[in-house]
Amino acid sequence: MKTAILIDDEHYCNETLEFELDRSAFDIQVVQKCNDPRKGKGLIDQLKPDIVFLDIEMPWLSGFELLDSLDQLNFHLVFVTAYDQFALKAFNYFAINYLLKPVDKNDLHLTLKKIYSIPNTNGIELSNALEAFIKTKSNTGLIALPVSTGFEFIDQSEIIRCEADSNYCTIYFQSRKPLLLSKSLRMIEDLLDDRFYRIHQSHLINTQKLLRIDKMDGGQVELVDGSKVPISRMRKSEFIKSIKSNS
Repeated sequence: MKTAILIDDEHYCNETLEFELDRSAFDIQVVQKCNDPRKGKGLIDQLKPDIVFLDIEMPWLSGFELLDSLDQLNFHLVFVTAYDQFALKAFNYFAINYLLKPVDKNDLHLTLKKIYSIPNTNGIELSNALEAFIKTKSNTGLIALPVSTGFEFIDQSEIIRCEADSNYCTIYFQSRKPLLLSKSLRMIEDLLDDRFYRIHQSHLINTQKLLRIDKMDGGQVELVDGSKVPISRMRKSEFIKSIKSNS
């Protein structure tokens, strides 16, 4: 038997989904239904479900914001939503599936079948092992970036710059195509070492990839790939001072 929590601000949707789970061919026990996503974190931490069925567009807190508030995703995640424009972002959270409302019984069956085909693993042990592995890699100058299929280990010396766009961040490299992540620039900055400098609210650069600093027109830098990035007026003086001190 697997336990499940249903989180959707629409009461009817939770009731309908529970009905379909009860009549499915799989042994699923719904341990809690929640209409207020603000209570979702506490329920997940307390009940430690095997599966979370989660809506995305909800008042107070979106499904993505709820997931970002969790320390670990130690459960199978299934998004249940009326909107299909979030599908790409949803799979960055390693979702098992993305079900559109009204939920099709066949789609739900295939989702549960997929969940039951995954070997049982202690989520906490897996998370701890992954964290230890990532720390080992970081000692060699590599960082672990979350991609749709897991983690990709990147050599920091290959990164030229990072650029924010809302809740997304694009990383530009010296010898590979850019990588788009559904992570904030702050989260990426926290992974990188001291060679990287936040010269603008939306831009983080590798100072070892600098070609020149132009003080005209508010100030900008040119990097080895030919890109030109503006320097925030508030950060300009501090940035130039740091470059002089490290030269």
